[in-house]
Amino acid sequence: MFISSLPIIGPMLFRHLITYTDDEKERSHWAFPDHEEQHPGYLRALFSTLRNFDFESSLTSIEFIAKLNIPVLIIWGDKDLLIPVNNAYHYHRLYKNSSLTIIPGATHMLLLEHSAQIIDAVQAFFKDSNVINM
Repeated sequence: MFISSLPIIGPMLFRHLITYTDDEKERSHWAFPDHEEQHPGYLRALFSTLRNFDFESSLTSIEFIAKLNIPVLIIWGDKDLLIPVNNAYHYHRLYKNSSLTIIPGATHMLLLEHSAQIIDAVQAFFKDSNVINM
């Protein structure tokens, strides 16, 4: 991890390892999770997340939200390779007052690729949960 924290060297090494790994499955999972082409800043963002995101704090937040018993909308793509759909079912079981919408054919880019379906799901959630009258 020390090398990954070095400016310039860390990101360059990460990009090289991800892009040129011999394992095709690993390369497609990390370097190109949903498409052969991706946003130019994708690998930089992925590296930053892996390096800086506080995963332990995230688990604490997840547990805290579960205890609140508030309405939660979970929207997931069934073709998400970065965070597989089985996670959606896990969160749906964890959050007792949750609604789950699985979007067929949607990848991790579901907000961009399936925006109309997401808008429909959000509107239905607000209407059904009486959070906001739409």
